[in-house]
Amino acid sequence: MISLMILLAAVVYLVIGSFIIKRIQNKWGKGIVIAILILIPTWDSIVGHIYLNHLCSTEAGVRIYQTVELPAEYWDSQGKMRFLKSNGDIDQVMLGKKFEWHSVNEPYSVLLVKVDKVHWQFRDAGTQRVLAERTSFWWLGGWLGEFSPAPTRGASCPLLSEQYSGNEYKRRVYAQEQNFYSKIFRPINSQ
Repeated sequence: MISLMILLAAVVYLVIGSFIIKRIQNKWGKGIVIAILILIPTWDSIVGHIYLNHLCSTEAGVRIYQTVELPAEYWDSQGKMRFLKSNGDIDQVMLGKKFEWHSVNEPYSVLLVKVDKVHWQFRDAGTQRVLAERTSFWWLGGWLGEFSPAPTRGASCPLLSEQYSGNEYKRRVYAQEQNFYSKIFRPINSQ
């Protein structure tokens, strides 16, 4: 029923727009009216992408606050982390649940544009001290997409999943996680 209402509203919108455009004699006037008719249902999408790109470039990213030294049993003979699984996750059994991820979502809004800040903190489970943080943003999509019956999604700060697939995706996720954890963990007595 909602789909039918949206379709009916779109048809009425197009009919009214066509009526207005036919009444205007000037080419520039027609161009301006067409631009306005296009922007009315899509303006928040344009603003949303611009705002998301701004947040991703200025506030998103990784911050390391403290490194942790671990004994030799956590490292292989080549100095690689033995506690990192093949999918990039930490092996909680090996580390004894000494560390944990904590996630907080925080809503951001500007000019009716809905954006969520997704903030992950990597903590020492015993002291709750934050060792590192990852911050990203998720734009929830414009109003047209929100009311559309089609499966729509917003956008987020660029992720590997949008660029790669299959084994290449898995390899790059592992490399990204290895790089992240190598900034937090290091063997005892390493510089």
